Amino acid sequence: MVEQTNAQEVNTVIQTEDLSFKYPSNDYYSLEAVSLKIKQGQCLGIIGPNGAGKSTLISVLCGLLIPAKGGVSYYPNTNNKNNNHKLSLQAHIKKHVALIPQEYAFYPELTVQQNLEYFIALSEPKRSARQALLKRSLQQCQLENVAKQKSDSLSGGYKRRLNIAIALSKSPDIIFLDEPTVGIDPISRQEIINLLEQLKAQGKTLIYTSHMLTEVEQLCDEVILLEQGHIIACSQQGNNMVLTLEYFAEQINHALLAQLSLIVVGGQTRFNLNLVDINQLQQTFALIAVNMQGIKSIHFTQNSIEQVYFDAYCGSKTVEVSKC
Repeated sequence: MVEQTNAQEVNTVIQTEDLSFKYPSNDYYSLEAVSLKIKQGQCLGIIGPNGAGKSTLISVLCGLLIPAKGGVSYYPNTNNKNNNHKLSLQAHIKKHVALIPQEYAFYPELTVQQNLEYFIALSEPKRSARQALLKRSLQQCQLENVAKQKSDSLSGGYKRRLNIAIALSKSPDIIFLDEPTVGIDPISRQEIINLLEQLKAQGKTLIYTSHMLTEVEQLCDEVILLEQGHIIACSQQGNNMVLTLEYFAEQINHALLAQLSLIVVGGQTRFNLNLVDINQLQQTFALIAVNMQGIKSIHFTQNSIEQVYFDAYCGSKTVEVSKC
């Protein structure tokens, strides 16, 4: 779960406070005042148009870029993960974090197995443990059939899997994925999504960027929307339900609308109410049930991430987008 936060919580794995970053060649901040918490075992989606700051945010969170203002904390609770409270930020990242970049991050002239052997040797000092890691990485990403094949001859889907296998070979707890399914066929894409869902089920924390909003909706527990380096809105699974009430003209129940914190503007007869959870939905239906006079229709829907996206960036205002 992502929040604009003041208090720490037990299962927070990454926290930022007023995080800002500016590239030396720019006279503006590519990230500005980004405050969030990322929860253990969940998938956070980061979406927005090109240039919104998605890749920059991931790079800062991974320690690849140094913020101009604010900071990043890993396992910010008192004792930190496994009582490693004396570890520096870079030590936490090295120990617990893997980045799966949008670009291919392997040696094309090496085979799949040779690439994995090389990267495993970098992260695992014990020779006795490396063979088991190699076998697990090949199996987990379904690469056994192409293990002896040169990496530059792989299909796009297999190249993406190799990118992921290299990252997973260090057994990370936190995995950053920057558009990991770009440019591949639908079957390969779904196989990667299935793998990521398995990682979530194992308690891994995922931070995910993609322009494929159906992927984001399928995988992510919470989504933040970036625009020009600012978090402009967020959406949680189960927090995008909308109840629409439509009244007959001149039969609007102002008292009920006031109870629902809905404001009547001009000759408006149609009202959208954002709902937080099922309990609120039940309470709202109970209230409407005894105040049915004048209601022409009632419609309930669960808005897609795509609808939230267009409401945030295109200003259609079909749905009010929640601020973080």
